[in-house]
Amino acid sequence: AEPQIPVTGTWDDNDFGEGEAQGNDYDCLASSQAEFVHHMSVPESDPRHPAQGDGQRFGVYGSHMFARPGPTAASAGGGGGGANGIHVINLDARSHRSPTLTTRGVPCEGAFSTMLGDEQWAWLEQELLTKKSTIKVIASGTPILPPTTRERTITDHCAYDGPGGTFDGANEAIGEGLKFTGTKYEGWGEIPQDRTRLLRLVQKSMNAGMAKRVVFLSGEQHWGELMAMKIPEDAEEEEGAAQVVYEVTASGIDQNWIEDVDNSHRVRVRSADSRGDGFYDKECNFPFVSEGVAYNDCADVFDSGMPACATRTSSDNSAADGQWGNCLPAEQELVPRDRQRYSLENKCADSYHFTCSAQANFGTMVVDWEAETITLSIRTPHHNSPMASEITVDI
Repeated sequence: AEPQIPVTGTWDDNDFGEGEAQGNDYDCLASSQAEFVHHMSVPESDPRHPAQGDGQRFGVYGSHMFARPGPTAASAGGGGGGANGIHVINLDARSHRSPTLTTRGVPCEGAFSTMLGDEQWAWLEQELLTKKSTIKVIASGTPILPPTTRERTITDHCAYDGPGGTFDGANEAIGEGLKFTGTKYEGWGEIPQDRTRLLRLVQKSMNAGMAKRVVFLSGEQHWGELMAMKIPEDAEEEEGAAQVVYEVTASGIDQNWIEDVDNSHRVRVRSADSRGDGFYDKECNFPFVSEGVAYNDCADVFDSGMPACATRTSSDNSAADGQWGNCLPAEQELVPRDRQRYSLENKCADSYHFTCSAQANFGTMVVDWEAETITLSIRTPHHNSPMASEITVDI
């Protein structure tokens, strides 16, 4: 029988080459692309196929548009069936990617470092700024939302160009100072110039009415997590108002990575600062017990004069000494608590939406066109709780 369900995707290090950190310096780019095309059954008419000869696209990036179900709509991106419902954009963050770490011994490109290369950037701008859809799904082999890690010496980054340069400026432009941090493994945070460029381009697309919601899908990390980030209003008003975007990272078919990994943009049940410092990147641990009383929400219990919570607890749920923070007001959470679900299995940190010790994890995205919602989740089918974590957001 002819296949009825379309399959699409992109690649990352172990699909693309010999392992972590390889990019445009890989010696077998053409043969890897030929294998990808064969594996994904890409037709000869596709620009990525070697049959295109001199006109072949360098890289496996591509896009697909899926219509909304139901009666035919009057226009693309409208509310009825037949309109452009989901625009899937697969990025190739390998073929054109500059070296990321000085420790690899490959010549760095400094401020000229890139994740996508000029041709792919031009293509992506056309996809985001000229094709209207209700939802855009942007797939990348490596995570996008985790900020630049602070666990690595900054000069180890090939893209770093000195104090006050474009590296620092890119993080500052989206409000991410030195307290923000993300994975120390591969991700767009290694080249923040291009990460900020991507986020601002997505923001511009949403403000131009090209999409109501944008969701990033990524892998590589050998764990699963759900993220949300509010891209701040562009100070120069070039890209427009602030916008919230989401990401699902899932990877590890019978593999995991048991480690506590910080991520300032991971979804939290309730966010807290560290003993009143005003930086809300800690996860409240519920329930927590203070002076013999159990709390399942923030309360004024640590003499701060504000609703607060324990950010670390012992095995009997007692608040760890000194591990508390004031809570972010509930209305400022990017994902309300009543729109989250999670199990307590396979967590390696005090983070309900970080799943790292499961035998395998899979990311899912379900669109309910009638309810006008998107549900993002991490699934762990080998365990007692197959739903590891889940959030639902309105379209």
